[in-house]
Amino acid sequence: VSSALVGVMIAVALIPPAAAVGIGIAWGEPVASLGSAVLVMVNLLSINLAALVVLRYSGYRPTNWFQLDEARGATIRRVAILVVAIVLLSVFLGGVTYDSFRGAAAEERVREATDAAVQESGVEAEVIGLEVNRSGTFLLQHPVGVTVTLAVEDRDHPRLAERIDRNVERAVDREVR
Repeated sequence: VSSALVGVMIAVALIPPAAAVGIGIAWGEPVASLGSAVLVMVNLLSINLAALVVLRYSGYRPTNWFQLDEARGATIRRVAILVVAIVLLSVFLGGVTYDSFRGAAAEERVREATDAAVQESGVEAEVIGLEVNRSGTFLLQHPVGVTVTLAVEDRDHPRLAERIDRNVERAVDREVR
């Protein structure tokens, strides 16, 4: 049972983020693919580190007395390399996660500002689509354009568009198209 449980834990740690890499590639989302690939690497390195520590703790060592010092040194080097790699990749992963969080929060502020502008206008309109275009840089993206699709009763409402533009720019604290 314990060996089956270990296999399940490893599969749970590796398969979902690996699948997310494939989905991100298929959908053309390099940020999602990269973040998921880094998570796969962190999980894989962590599994290796845990295995190394458990095997060492369980007493798996060379039987030859002359090889003990060499094995101890190799183990310490491997542990150090794994820890450094995990820390570096985790910092990068934290940055990607933070950027995703900021992007989602900005999109929510844009949605709220758009809904508020429609309600304030008094026009019978419904927001049926909202797309936020972000800057082209990899990390620290910010909104540069917003496309709002409205369903309205009447034909033209230029003041509504201006109100939405003002509210959105106020919400993200920058000028957007």
